[in-house]
Amino acid sequence: MFNKKNIAIGIVALIIVIIAFRKKPNSGGNQNLQNLAPGPSGTPTAPKSTKTTCTGSTILKRGMNCSEVARAQKIINVYYKFLGIAEIQVDGVFGGDTETGFYDILYKPTGSANELYNGVEKLIKKQ
Repeated sequence: MFNKKNIAIGIVALIIVIIAFRKKPNSGGNQNLQNLAPGPSGTPTAPKSTKTTCTGSTILKRGMNCSEVARAQKIINVYYKFLGIAEIQVDGVFGGDTETGFYDILYKPTGSANELYNGVEKLIKKQ
């Protein structure tokens, strides 16, 4: 039923589909996962367009705009760069591309930047 050849073809097809539907990489330069590690307590920040305060443990979701969303987007880009997938825009706004990144790493649409960091760390170690 499922042999190694069929599984390999499926994986290659999935990677091609993922690459085809990603945006072109931005010119943000190289990001190192270590630079995005959670701090001891997280730094609260005031986002530009809302009154929400975000820390490393804040559950991020669609529509939020804060520095932790930008950090999560950078973490997603580290993982995508590792896989050779085009990066998403780092703008600090949690939109569709950020949500897709959460699904790709955590298998759910929301989570904290710290949780995302730990998820990427585990996935990269498996490779």
